[in-house]
Amino acid sequence: MMKLKYLFLISALAFAGISCAKGIDESELKDPYADGTKIKLTSRYLVTTDDAGILEYMPVSWPDDASVSVNGYKMFKTKQQFADTTIAEFGSTEEISAPYYVTSPYYSRSNPKLQRVMIPSTQTVSLDGLDFSTLPVCGYSESDSLTLRHLTGGICLSLTRSSKASIITKVNLSVSGEAKISGEFIVDCINATMAPSNSSSSIEYVYADGMVVALGTNALVYMFLPAGDYEECIVTISDVTNKSMTITMPSVSVKAGAVKMYGEVEYESGSSVVVGGQVDRSVEGYVKDNSGKPIEGVAVSDGFTVVRTDAEGYYRFEEVSTDTWHIYYSTPANYEIAVNQHGQPCFWQDYTPGTTRYDFILTPIAGGKEDKFALFTYGDPQVYSNNNLNRFLKEAVPGIKAHASTFDIPVYGMGLGDIVFNTDNYKTTYQMVPMRNGFSVSSVGMPVFQVLGNHDYTEFDANNPLVTDERNSDINIKAQREYNDVFGPADYSFDRSDAHIIGMRNVIFSSPTTSGTGNYHGGFTDRQFEWLKQDLSQVPKDKLIILSVHIPIYNCTDKTIGSLNTGTNIKNVLDLLGQYDNVRIMSGHVHTQRTYIHSNGIIEHNSASVAGAWWNLCVSGDGCPNGFNVYTIQGNKIIDGYYYGYTASSSSRNHQMRLYRGNTVTGGAIEGDNKNGTKGYYAFNFEDDVILANVYNADPDWKISVYEDDEYSGDMTLVNPSQPSIGSLVGDYSYENPRRPADGIETGHDMWMTGYFMGVLGKTTSNGGWQECYHMYKYKLKNRNASIKVVAVDRYGNTYQETKITEGTDHTAAMKP
Repeated sequence: MMKLKYLFLISALAFAGISCAKGIDESELKDPYADGTKIKLTSRYLVTTDDAGILEYMPVSWPDDASVSVNGYKMFKTKQQFADTTIAEFGSTEEISAPYYVTSPYYSRSNPKLQRVMIPSTQTVSLDGLDFSTLPVCGYSESDSLTLRHLTGGICLSLTRSSKASIITKVNLSVSGEAKISGEFIVDCINATMAPSNSSSSIEYVYADGMVVALGTNALVYMFLPAGDYEECIVTISDVTNKSMTITMPSVSVKAGAVKMYGEVEYESGSSVVVGGQVDRSVEGYVKDNSGKPIEGVAVSDGFTVVRTDAEGYYRFEEVSTDTWHIYYSTPANYEIAVNQHGQPCFWQDYTPGTTRYDFILTPIAGGKEDKFALFTYGDPQVYSNNNLNRFLKEAVPGIKAHASTFDIPVYGMGLGDIVFNTDNYKTTYQMVPMRNGFSVSSVGMPVFQVLGNHDYTEFDANNPLVTDERNSDINIKAQREYNDVFGPADYSFDRSDAHIIGMRNVIFSSPTTSGTGNYHGGFTDRQFEWLKQDLSQVPKDKLIILSVHIPIYNCTDKTIGSLNTGTNIKNVLDLLGQYDNVRIMSGHVHTQRTYIHSNGIIEHNSASVAGAWWNLCVSGDGCPNGFNVYTIQGNKIIDGYYYGYTASSSSRNHQMRLYRGNTVTGGAIEGDNKNGTKGYYAFNFEDDVILANVYNADPDWKISVYEDDEYSGDMTLVNPSQPSIGSLVGDYSYENPRRPADGIETGHDMWMTGYFMGVLGKTTSNGGWQECYHMYKYKLKNRNASIKVVAVDRYGNTYQETKITEGTDHTAAMKP
């Protein structure tokens, strides 16, 4: 192993010092930052690696005159001392409020949320040792203590000399293509990524005192550039005689915080050499059980192509995609779902270009494949703040686990996307990790798979472009990488009993935007459709197929988006699924509960939101309690299914509906407090002899009957689910003249929910309180004074009944705990 010799890189923007020219007086004894802000920062180690693994950890220490940018303010290193030199306290005389966006070294063009760093295009090199604290780092935290993350990585060439010594005076590093490695970069502190703003594709290192390449020794040339993959790096080394040597490095992968060590290169002026070479993109491996027995027929994927293992358990890809992020398998029905250290299903290994061997070990299910299992589906937890996260952890998680514990069969979960609520305005992808922990086996009592939603993408716009320095070919791949790193592949499958369950991304971003959520639509790219065809190619036609996606398929239409793909493949996917005897689609996104029957007979179940109306209360915009769906699957059939509200007022399988009188007035204005024009009273558009039933999970196969004084009276009919705009309501918010649809307009919208959400809380439609309800039923009573009982029989033969009629001002079921 070569011995490392450090070289000192001095940035043109080296840390600014604090002037101490004046004499000491009593004022200097006072802490200058006592009335301002202090923050403790820890710098991460750099790691040097070669093909054999880690060589050495390199600490990053703070110089005495260090300064950093925090929310656009300049902060200086204080006199606080720590035994660990990677930790330093920084102070400012300004009062700076959390959350903290931190970049280092300080660069004056930063602002509170749009931080910037500068990588000088010319850097002077000394021979006193490498000062890594000049390298750009960043961090984000809501507390006053955080660990910074590197934004660049390094490559290192080891120069030798076979004849007389040479003195190196200059090293120029340039990259091919559109990649930028110097100049100004915009930093995303939350995700530790940066994108070029005003940048160039080269860096020149000037050795002021010269670097001697002597006989029998190694002279190490360090070069640092933004993390990512580069098609080609070209290094031009010039000596004191103005002669130069060119070193070409194809397919260079630079990881943040890591220094890649290359082998020895003999310096010879006037020559040209290639080091590294083309990356071998072939992948092979074996899939065996935990006794070493090969498993035949297991589907293995690189995310775009599917191959299957032979009789020896062997599989091979001649060349995986340049966009490959994981190598993974589809778990067969008679093997356990593997769970990793995070308590999540784990069926993948991270792919590293150049690493060609990936083996998998599966554990057989004792007694063979399951005959019956339960599947919980979760729509849109969508957390965007710590308050949201706390409600999820304290309300939803215990409710899920408690209900899962009532089953004596295996239980699995499927999240249907929008795990977090990431937008341009709410950078919340950092919440993916605590959400993964919240959905862990130990938390909810089951392994939970996830699909990617539109808010799980890394958002981008013209001023905040996506990072382009990874193995990416289009914006959809680029934008899903944070999700991939936490939750694994975006398109995958697994088998349980006689069911083949598929999770797929069905969000397509067509362009960046400044609107906060990206220009996207529902669908599948051509590469995804090809993957699905290959995944299903050897699945028997009598299997139950469950396709889990985020955006409802019934809301998607085929379209052409420039050159992104030839269409969105909605018809293609439905036609492909239609070849199977029994298919269900599970979706989320719209925060409503709905069962939709496609023209080819495929049933789609859209799940209401775990978060309800974005964690503002305990119901969704369609009146469903915050909750989830539960299905029991035996063999190749779903034999039971229901909606389950986890809140205190609805946590019973038997609670499947809420009843109202047709003339119910709901809400509760506060005198003189209607500034936003929503507080006040709201009403349904029916008479007092009409009974309404919001039957959360109902669909056309349900039979819903009314009993008056315990005598069967008749069957309820579905109220038109389409609704007028909120602005078309008539009335003035008073109890005597409440807001309601215009005369003659019937709508199934749950006005009881609106009465509390808008009338009492003063929220607006943008908070999720005005949504279509596809399960509101009505019946005109024969005797308006009779005692009422509503009996509902679902598509599986289960019977539910309700006698309580919710009063307009009784909002107990909607209130947050």
